[in-house]
Amino acid sequence: LSSQLLREKRGRVRQIAVAGLIIVFSALGIKTFFQCRVWKDSLTLSSAMINANADYNKALPMKEFFSRVYLNRGMAQMDKGDEDSALQDFNAIINFDPGFAEAYSNRSVIHLKNKKYDLALTDLNKAVELEPDLFKAYGNRGIVYAALKRYDLAIANYDQALRFNPSFAGLYFYRSLAYADMGRFDVALADAVKAQTLGHPNLESYIHQLKSYVTSK
Repeated sequence: LSSQLLREKRGRVRQIAVAGLIIVFSALGIKTFFQCRVWKDSLTLSSAMINANADYNKALPMKEFFSRVYLNRGMAQMDKGDEDSALQDFNAIINFDPGFAEAYSNRSVIHLKNKKYDLALTDLNKAVELEPDLFKAYGNRGIVYAALKRYDLAIANYDQALRFNPSFAGLYFYRSLAYADMGRFDVALADAVKAQTLGHPNLESYIHQLKSYVTSK
């Protein structure tokens, strides 16, 4: 393939793949507090818990309690599109509990969405330093490197994340995008099919496009 045609194909594949895509790694692996029922409004729940009486504070050590509740509320703020409030909650955790890795990982998503890649990488490097098996931090770092067109580093981070969570469909999908951006459509196709097999939705058009590129080589 000529370099121009290859670039055009990469662009078409990416347009198909990322239509309606959102960053998924901020909310992974967070459990509901005290094994309670699913609440319809996580923001209301978290705010209520922050203002709760001492009975809640006795349930967990003080630092862990506040870190978890603020983390939950920050993610709820992100779901509502209120990034400023989410950032305040993640900053509050880091100020109060600077060893809490998930706060850095989640804050990186806000930096990433605002294209502040240096800040995102700083947070993610800190997150994996504090918690080396935090797979979503490696996933987020892969997304940052892909945005910077450092596809080799993106794939290395997706690989690391998959070592810790080999059944998470989104990781195969993002790695597929990185391979497609490199023009490696055969391995991109294999990852896309794996992501679909694991339950990632709406990949039919993307997979069809990849198949057409693989067979046209």
